Amino acid sequence: MPFALDIEWQQLGYNDYLSLSALAKYWLTFVDYRNNGYYGRMFLNGPSASKPYTADIVECVATFIPVGPSDDGSANACNRIATPTSLNASTASSTGFIGGTVDTSYFLTFHSKWGETDYQHVHQESGSGAGPTWANTLTWNWPSSNFCTYASLYCGPNSDPTQSQLMAEILSSQAATWTDLVGVAGISPPGSSFYKTPPTLGVNNAFTGNFEGGCWQNGT
Repeated sequence: MPFALDIEWQQLGYNDYLSLSALAKYWLTFVDYRNNGYYGRMFLNGPSASKPYTADIVECVATFIPVGPSDDGSANACNRIATPTSLNASTASSTGFIGGTVDTSYFLTFHSKWGETDYQHVHQESGSGAGPTWANTLTWNWPSSNFCTYASLYCGPNSDPTQSQLMAEILSSQAATWTDLVGVAGISPPGSSFYKTPPTLGVNNAFTGNFEGGCWQNGT
């Protein structure tokens, strides 16, 4: 992916320049002549009039800074890592510290170098034995794409993801399992968690693909 893309207008109406400059505050998709899309921001220099044009005609150079690929508009489609669908939970009496009959919600997301996927949600009620002796085990399947780098596992008291907190981050090279010994109460005290919640997704999250000769190639 290029570090920056320059776009030059040798003759541009001044009113068109003003309209163009109004886009500088937005996130944009730039589609090149090969139909590759890039997501990023555009910056304009001041209007120049070094050639003998009229006062209403200017020159302009814009610099587009890509932060990732995009398939908005007419750009080539970018393949994203799919939202997790294989998350399962089970409970067992053990040396864990989750109280009896406690309902715990879990949210799993996958990451690539372009972002985080949407989440899958499951909930698990611990057993009915007396005392805090229960643990919940979470399992899932890693996506087939080699561009998944790690998973985030969030824990909360109910199905509202905004009330959950980050419990663990598991590298894709590790086993697709996590045993929760503490539940919501174990990550709630201030300072014991990152207080990160699952993402609210817009566009350009968790792309798959690779770079060849400095150009982005969509994954499969």
